[in-house]
Amino acid sequence: MIKSIFASFFTFIFTIFFFASFLLFVLLNTLLDVDFYKGDLSDAFYETTVEVSSSAIQKNSEQLGDFLTEGEIEKVLREIVEPEDFENVLVPFISQIVDPVFDEQGKAVVTLDFSGLVDKFPEFSSFTAGKIMDTLPECEGSSLPTEENPCVPKDVSRKDFEEMILTVLDQGVFSSMPTEVKVFEFYEDDLEVGDGINLNKDLLWKVWWMSLSVLMLFLVIIALIILKPWHRIVRWISKPLISSSLVTGVLFLVLYQLPSFASQMIPEEALDQAALDQEQVESMVYFVGKFMSLMAGKALLYVAVVFSIGLGLLIIGLWGKHHDHE
Repeated sequence: MIKSIFASFFTFIFTIFFFASFLLFVLLNTLLDVDFYKGDLSDAFYETTVEVSSSAIQKNSEQLGDFLTEGEIEKVLREIVEPEDFENVLVPFISQIVDPVFDEQGKAVVTLDFSGLVDKFPEFSSFTAGKIMDTLPECEGSSLPTEENPCVPKDVSRKDFEEMILTVLDQGVFSSMPTEVKVFEFYEDDLEVGDGINLNKDLLWKVWWMSLSVLMLFLVIIALIILKPWHRIVRWISKPLISSSLVTGVLFLVLYQLPSFASQMIPEEALDQAALDQEQVESMVYFVGKFMSLMAGKALLYVAVVFSIGLGLLIIGLWGKHHDHE
């Protein structure tokens, strides 16, 4: 009885410590892994950005909103910009955070490089100019176009007028878009956590391996408490593996559902203040949800491995108990 109490206590401690260690392991393989942001996550980032940008351009741009519908803007953006273009923005940005490069002053600057996207703006400008040209009526008599009465002058050729529109678009819309944005900067000293020890991925991996050693020590302690017979030791070792994997799995399932719950709880007043409509919120929730699902998916895969090991040990222990009585 006393052995079972002590073994149960260390099983409880194991479960808590396992969750902390497992969370660090998942972070190292998702948030802090540059490869995690490639493929599906970049595609989700692309989908969200195109949908939100299309809505924002149509509603907030005086030069474009009157001539292009949100659907037309989204269509041409999808024709011009590809998911790989967004991956080329997202992955280097994350890489600067995960593996920073410090200059001689020990400073690292984290930037978003939009040059690849900006290079494709002329294609969008050309499409837009043609669309505006097709939409505008011809000016009456010798009148000229104004902001209140946009039209196409009779004595101006279509080619010249499109060039005029391109000039206006470039000056009023696209020339103000930066090719690179500095997000933040930090110094190597900011990451110092001890005497000559800096916070980085290598340090976190060392911490995780230490935590794994501690977990193995807990299992050894449980085995020493039970001591014998062997099949009872195996069954007790399986218990912390099964319980901790189940608890962790449930928590990550909750994390997976969190974005949809959060979106339903956002009051309409907050959306109005943020100048967001329901479609934009749904697009952003889709990206966050995809991010969480990919993260939770990896976590649940690792959890399934631990659970399978624990279940296998439990079956072996029960088999040994059955044959021990024969």
